[in-house]
Amino acid sequence: MLVNTSGPYKNFRYRVEVKINDKGNSGMYFRTTRKPKFTDGHEAQIDSSHSDPIRTGSLYGMCHIYEQLVKPDDWFTYEVEVRDDNWRGEVTRIKVTVNGKELYEYMDYVNKFKEGHFAFQQHDPGSRVSIRKVEVQELK
Repeated sequence: MLVNTSGPYKNFRYRVEVKINDKGNSGMYFRTTRKPKFTDGHEAQIDSSHSDPIRTGSLYGMCHIYEQLVKPDDWFTYEVEVRDDNWRGEVTRIKVTVNGKELYEYMDYVNKFKEGHFAFQQHDPGSRVSIRKVEVQELK
């Protein structure tokens, strides 16, 4: 894991340029602790062709995409916008965008992860994830 230790962050736009190798598996974590494990933050999946069928664009364990949106070894832009709101109760809205195309806005009413840090996962020894740009914009 590669973890940022500034923050914690609550409402933000998190944008990266990233690529994953063929059969690779990674994750872009947000609202996580400084020492993330597999279950202590939200994970935007990075996976084009791994044996795990949950692909890039998915919020792991919450909203899954099984279609290959990006090919292995191709650079792509991944963005999540996270904002707490009061809409039919307290809710965290998580908007997911890949290569400029908004995929969905997930409404998390559980609010398990209130704030935290950012991290990247290197899932297994055969996975190679490359990151060339990371941007975070705090939102009010």
